Amino acid sequence: MKKIWSRMKNYFKRLPMRIKLIVSFSGPMILIFILLLSCSYMLIEKRYEAQIIYSADQSFEQAVNFLESHLQNMNYILELVGADRELQDMLEEGNYLTRQEAGDQWRDYWRINDIMTSLELSNKMYQCGIYVPDSLVYAYNRYHFFPESDLQKKPYYEEMCGRINQGLLYFTGLERSGPELVGEKQLRVAMLKKIYGEAGSGSSCIARVSVSSDELERIVANSDVTQKGISYLINQRGEILAASSQENLDELSGKGSLPGHGRNSSWQELRMGGSAYLYRQRKLEQAEWTLVSIIPRQDFYRQTYLMGMTLIFFSVLIVLSIFLISWLLGKYYSKRLVTLNTKMKQVQDGQLSLEIPEEESDEIGELFRSFSYMTKELRKLMLEQYRLGKNVKSAELRALQAQINPHFLYNTLDLINWEAMDYNAPEIMEL
Repeated sequence: MKKIWSRMKNYFKRLPMRIKLIVSFSGPMILIFILLLSCSYMLIEKRYEAQIIYSADQSFEQAVNFLESHLQNMNYILELVGADRELQDMLEEGNYLTRQEAGDQWRDYWRINDIMTSLELSNKMYQCGIYVPDSLVYAYNRYHFFPESDLQKKPYYEEMCGRINQGLLYFTGLERSGPELVGEKQLRVAMLKKIYGEAGSGSSCIARVSVSSDELERIVANSDVTQKGISYLINQRGEILAASSQENLDELSGKGSLPGHGRNSSWQELRMGGSAYLYRQRKLEQAEWTLVSIIPRQDFYRQTYLMGMTLIFFSVLIVLSIFLISWLLGKYYSKRLVTLNTKMKQVQDGQLSLEIPEEESDEIGELFRSFSYMTKELRKLMLEQYRLGKNVKSAELRALQAQINPHFLYNTLDLINWEAMDYNAPEIMEL
């Protein structure tokens, strides 16, 4: 590690000043920005995940409330059917179920049909009816009247009889129901209850009130807040009554076993087919139904993908801007240093008559002013040295002249004396 650090330091020392400045300016800023961005993204992702969970919780609770409201309404309608005075009187008579005359049967049909119709008018989402013996002419109406043989053929018939004989409610699975003549039958889920005549005497029959699967699917779909998630309603027999997306349901079913009817639970981890999920379930006690919501972990990443790409895009722009600003600042400062270095080389070459430009009041500007002062002082010293040297030479010359003049005069007079002796001129010799 020390060797690597030493190599990096040596390599950094050999870099040009401009590169050093760019790295010094942009490096720490980019590093800090990346750290802040990473922390911000992680925080945003956590908050976004919490927001999705919160939205899912709100939608889930709203769906539970709507379903419970439907169950309460259906139970209330059955109570109204069982409390209807006219129907109680008919059951108390005990013979309307076995009437043979067609006229009497049709009179019973219209009386009961009016009861059911009036209830449906005030509760338009629901369909009311009763099960009657197959021998009655209106038994196969399958709108307000249903043949008892339909129930007897169901695989849950014994279980149903055990519950309704105890005065409990029983819920069917998805069954098609509608007018036999019209031929339009909808998938519906029915609540069944046994009703008796007044004071429990006379005959009894099984009343039903049903709600369409479309209504259940609409409620369940509103509880699903993600693109690839799924919410579904399942009963105690493992039958799925409604799902927010059949396509997603089939896809998840192919990966493994889905959570079924069970106890209440908050969000828990679930793995299917190598993928991670969060799921929550709520049991509706009155109907033995369980609402289940599953959110793929991938949906959290998908939801934050666009946000992440946006952050990355702006991050690249910011990093490029930091690098560009660092490059311009590095170029600006290195250019001033290069200018100062050029002036110094000119002084080294003997060019003392330099014009130093005015600089800013920073450290580099202080270097320029110090260098300018130094060159000015150097020129003064050289001029002073030149003047001093010139004066010394003049003094030496004068001193030499002072030494040369007497000797020169003596030699001249001596030469004249000798010339006078050669020409025998004693008068000149005496001079």
